[in-house]
Amino acid sequence: DVPPPMNRSADVVARMGCDLEPIDPTSTEGALILRSFIWADQLARMALLDGAIEIAAGMPFEIERVDAGAFLERELARPVRGTATVVYHSVFIQYVPAIGRQRIQAAIEGAQRTAPHGAPVHYLRMEPGQSAEARFEIRLDDELVGTSLAHGTSVRWLP
Repeated sequence: DVPPPMNRSADVVARMGCDLEPIDPTSTEGALILRSFIWADQLARMALLDGAIEIAAGMPFEIERVDAGAFLERELARPVRGTATVVYHSVFIQYVPAIGRQRIQAAIEGAQRTAPHGAPVHYLRMEPGQSAEARFEIRLDDELVGTSLAHGTSVRWLP
């Protein structure tokens, strides 16, 4: 397991997201809800979550209570020159009805096609793969860039 192959760094200028039932990881109640999703014997995952909650407490972010298709249609219609927009999700798309998946895909593909010079749109995701070996696929746009086991463990980056 090695870090992703990158020859440069990226500055994150804004973080935003959407969820039909958002959980605030910086609240006591939200942190407790998130911890309840981890099995009691998975101490390493609990430590990772605790670290993520600590990071979230120190970073500005906004999670809006809205459908992902509507959110992406609105947000991707407002490109910012000199800034790449990255749409990211993990183990999400399987829970979205077919019409919602089509809406999400259409919003991303439309934004990629019409993105102005200097404001590209990328689609990064980790979702269950199609193979029988139960590995998740990590894709950037249409390119398979890595695989992992469930919960982001044992990441294997492809050359």
